[in-house]
Amino acid sequence: MLLEDLRKEAVEIGMKLFNERLVTLSMGNMSVRDPQTGHFVIKPRSIEYQELRPEDMVILDLEGNVVEGDLKPSSEWPMHLVVYQKRPDVNGIVHTHSPYATSFAVVGKDIPVLNGEGASLGGTVQCARYEAGGTRALGEAALEKMASTDAVLLRNHGVLAVGPALKLAFFAASFVENTAKLFILGSTIGTPVALPDEMVRDVRDEFQNKYFQSK
Repeated sequence: MLLEDLRKEAVEIGMKLFNERLVTLSMGNMSVRDPQTGHFVIKPRSIEYQELRPEDMVILDLEGNVVEGDLKPSSEWPMHLVVYQKRPDVNGIVHTHSPYATSFAVVGKDIPVLNGEGASLGGTVQCARYEAGGTRALGEAALEKMASTDAVLLRNHGVLAVGPALKLAFFAASFVENTAKLFILGSTIGTPVALPDEMVRDVRDEFQNKYFQSK
């Protein structure tokens, strides 16, 4: 079985996404790239997270061809593919429909930086233009709004988070949801105040250089 360790990692992160309520049933997806071959492991279509096994994962190359796997890859594989093709720094991708963040996506509103978690993402999480799911265009729209951040809102759809490792993409997706939740809850008692840009840069550097270490 090719890329067995990455398959196991993807299943583990999938369960974390499910347990943190960032995804439900079989919705959303995640992938992890092997830097040596460029091949990436992606969640199969329509398999619920609680039932997912390493052998269920599908391996694609950077041309979009199935290298190994008996199941169909996630319908969002073209979005993952275009990110990997155009962002060599990215080795992990998480796509969620988490409710607080998706609330911003359905109204086309960006998520400002409110705290350290938000700052670690690199800045405001912007909302990309609408593109149909399962298309390269969706990935291209996401990249346009994610030049300096680790996450983007997909209009009327959900969240895309990336990282140099899959674990860091999972952290980014979690931070997006937590920041969105804080904004919505904070708005019920006052006006949330965004952090200044210089503070965001300092916190971002702190997270990247000291707090998180990818293996």
